[in-house]
Amino acid sequence: MTALILNVLALQLGWAACVVGAARGLPWLGPVVVAVFLVVHVALRKRRIPLILFTIIGALGGYSVDCALTAAGFLDFPLSPNARNICPLWMLALWVNFLTGITGSLAFTQTRPVAAAALGFIGGPMAYFGAERLGAVSLTHPRWLSLIWIAGEWTLAVPVLAAICRRVLPPPASAPQADTQTAALAPPPSSGAST
Repeated sequence: MTALILNVLALQLGWAACVVGAARGLPWLGPVVVAVFLVVHVALRKRRIPLILFTIIGALGGYSVDCALTAAGFLDFPLSPNARNICPLWMLALWVNFLTGITGSLAFTQTRPVAAAALGFIGGPMAYFGAERLGAVSLTHPRWLSLIWIAGEWTLAVPVLAAICRRVLPPPASAPQADTQTAALAPPPSSGAST
């Protein structure tokens, strides 16, 4: 339970370091904080190589979609004048930060794709809207259209990344599975033969 709470705190602190750092002209702050959290996260795991590969591939994938949204004009980074067609690196750090949650406190998304999609649909736009309110990003076009694209991105990204994580980093055999919990509530099979 302590590890889950620490992961939740790390997710929040990582997001804040990236977004507030970028908004205050310290775009390096978030990547440094997230890198420290990632080193600790990886060090506490047994299957480090698959975790690192999952994080690299997932983060680059999410970052690429954000860069496409930036190039299409849905996102703008007013404090990063060089980020007209690509996102600043603190956005890559945000994806790394999020992926530590998929393998940590958000691991429930690995067995619950509908919950994963709902988390993405609600949480993705909220995070970007919060970042805009803090001054790190601007949602361009009509704001609602940018938020729809972001919601679509995250509604697909969270369950896909969670499913990949489940295949690459399956939970230990001793970990309770969603199916095991429901099976425990079902009545035992009858011993008589059915016709």
